[in-house]
Amino acid sequence: MYNFENLNDYEFEILCKDIMEKKLNAELRVYKQGKDGGIDINAFTGNEIIIQVKHYVKSSYNSLKTSLISELKKVKKLNPNQYYICTSQKLSVQNVNEIYELFKNFMNSSKNIIDGTQINEFLKEENNIDIVKRNYKLWLTSTNVLEIIYNKNIFIDSDELVYDIEKDSKFYVETESYTNAKKILNNNKVIIIQGDPGVGKSTLSKMLILNYISEGYSVRYSTDNDISNIKKALSHDIEKKEIILLDDFLGQHYLKLRDNQPNEIKSLISFVRRYNKKLILNTRITILNEAKRLNLHFKNLLDDGSIEQYVIDLNTMKREEKAKILYNHIYFNNLPKEYFDEIKVNKRYLKVIAHKNYNPRIIQYVTRERSYKNISYNEYFQYIMSKLENPQDVWEDEFVNRIEKIDREFMNTLYSLTNNYIENNILEECFNKRIDGVNKSDSTLNSYEIGVKRLSDALIKIVYDNGIARIGVLNPSINDYISAQLNKNNNEILNIINNAVYIEQVLKFSHIGFVDKWIKEKLVNGSILNLKTQGIPIEYYFLKYIIEFKILNKNLENDIKQSIVRLTDEFYRGYSDLVINIFDVRFIEFYNLYSLIIDIDKMNAIIDKMELEDVTIFLVYINDILKKSQYHSEKLIDDFNYMAQEILNEKIIDEVKNNFDDNLDEYVGDIVDGAPDNYANKYYEGNKAHMESYVKISLTDYFNDFYDEVIDNVNEIYKVLIDKIDAINFIEELSYEDSIESYLFREPDYDDDDYTNRNSHVEDVVEYIFERSYS
Repeated sequence: MYNFENLNDYEFEILCKDIMEKKLNAELRVYKQGKDGGIDINAFTGNEIIIQVKHYVKSSYNSLKTSLISELKKVKKLNPNQYYICTSQKLSVQNVNEIYELFKNFMNSSKNIIDGTQINEFLKEENNIDIVKRNYKLWLTSTNVLEIIYNKNIFIDSDELVYDIEKDSKFYVETESYTNAKKILNNNKVIIIQGDPGVGKSTLSKMLILNYISEGYSVRYSTDNDISNIKKALSHDIEKKEIILLDDFLGQHYLKLRDNQPNEIKSLISFVRRYNKKLILNTRITILNEAKRLNLHFKNLLDDGSIEQYVIDLNTMKREEKAKILYNHIYFNNLPKEYFDEIKVNKRYLKVIAHKNYNPRIIQYVTRERSYKNISYNEYFQYIMSKLENPQDVWEDEFVNRIEKIDREFMNTLYSLTNNYIENNILEECFNKRIDGVNKSDSTLNSYEIGVKRLSDALIKIVYDNGIARIGVLNPSINDYISAQLNKNNNEILNIINNAVYIEQVLKFSHIGFVDKWIKEKLVNGSILNLKTQGIPIEYYFLKYIIEFKILNKNLENDIKQSIVRLTDEFYRGYSDLVINIFDVRFIEFYNLYSLIIDIDKMNAIIDKMELEDVTIFLVYINDILKKSQYHSEKLIDDFNYMAQEILNEKIIDEVKNNFDDNLDEYVGDIVDGAPDNYANKYYEGNKAHMESYVKISLTDYFNDFYDEVIDNVNEIYKVLIDKIDAINFIEELSYEDSIESYLFREPDYDDDDYTNRNSHVEDVVEYIFERSYS
């Protein structure tokens, strides 16, 4: 079944035109209101065929009938040979007969009345698939696609994406950006969508996601963009179609590029290319440029051609695309008729879509009821233009005039915790701490619950992830506004961090100068350890800032030792650098860290979580420290070297294994490309042995090269302690057979046809959209 509710009246008319052209085998023309006395579609040769379109999917039959009765006088005047009625409403036999009685003098039979059920049946026929593809919203929001979306097994952090797709799909407009981006994904499998705030990067990404869902793809998505977790969820099944979305993958307001992220992305791209996968990344242009400027690895990744970049530029958007976006928001937000008529006066809508600051986000804002409800209809056009002239003021009125002080504290608390979504219970805890610390709030009221209800669908939205409520801002531009306001309001930042429950609330403002002083004070008195965290243990941040600010305070000795030991419980990025820096000579001497160094079990736990390249450097360094210290003994050195031998051998095996796990598909692909042609031919013919034997032998060369590279990085002192890995046994344990199949039988690249809504025979698309009956 196809969902006509998400089509506006213009889109439904174009659909009916396509259907009736095929049914009647005639070329049809649509007119803007007034050209033909209110008739929607007729034949090129005149009024012998007239088609009346009534998009009454949400209305009663009585409303439809009343509207049709009003058309009767016009039809009699035009006196067509054949009069047809197309409606999205589902009609009973009695309904059809009643309508036929009204127009029987102009119809051959009741078959001239086509209702929603008949349209659905027509579109389901195989030879009409071209109409479905041209009218993209049909398949974009069809019942079967929406049912797939609700299959929770195809998503990670699914509810947020499901919520947004379901809510926003009716606003989608097929633009040239969409067809171009789809071409890139079909041919290249990977795309970075970049653009300024509010141009529609996320919307375009979600439209692409819906397209690929309709083609049988499963979706992998996570609000925190954790590539390692996403990769674990991906299938190695050659036939399994999957598409990955990394939304604002470099940060929402400013650059957040982790040291290892370029390598993670490169590994993910390699995986996507070898298997039947696709990858969408989107980011703001300014943040992408900053990442390229500051990170050579990321710049090289982009410059080597692995990722095709697509820029959404509103300056190149067609006027009819801008018009459709504007009309969609007017139509589906149920803008009152008197407000719509103000936009039509002297074709003012042309000024809106031609404005230099035209932006889908501004259009979204000015067409929602909450924004204009205090604006009289005769001021509405000027209201729209004022927001276009001063786009930075889009949320100013909301925050300054429409919400209370306690609501602003709520929004600032939410911003301090996340750029995306935060669990409801965490936000409630932090908000209550904030208002108790600053306001001494009225405890007889549940201020948090009241605030959530008041702000829902105005500034915030609630989604459910596996039954857990999570809260985020309604629109990313709200975070932009809050960020800009807080960056010039030190008093409010101080209020937030003084009442912080989580360290992330402080880190959010670490770029503000006085926050460093605040952190130093909390380090010296040890109270920073009382803060909670959403991920990395608080001890990590405690030691990080001890090192960064070079804090030497004897009162912290015990806290520092305990923090080092507690951090050995789990692995996370940045651990190696932290350990190396905290065991700097000055910290060892001042905080007497020898007690940890001479405890072999504790040193084993500390070193075990470090990266291999850092382990050998650290082992040599600590060995040297031991030899020069008062604790030196032959037994201690022997015990230390025995521990070093065990750790190094384990680390080397893990390093080699991880390398081949991450790059096996790429290695095999290179080997298969270089194999003799007859090997591949025999594989296709069912004789796999030749290719598999060739790949196995070639993989040992890759193994030996990589293994030698790893060993070269080990200090000479410890090279003699390393056990040689048997290359043949190691290769035999790899699933290289699957990688061969995934490469030889990979999905071929193809160029997709452009299926766009046809505007042929519409004299002026923009005027036709707006110069129409609206109710």
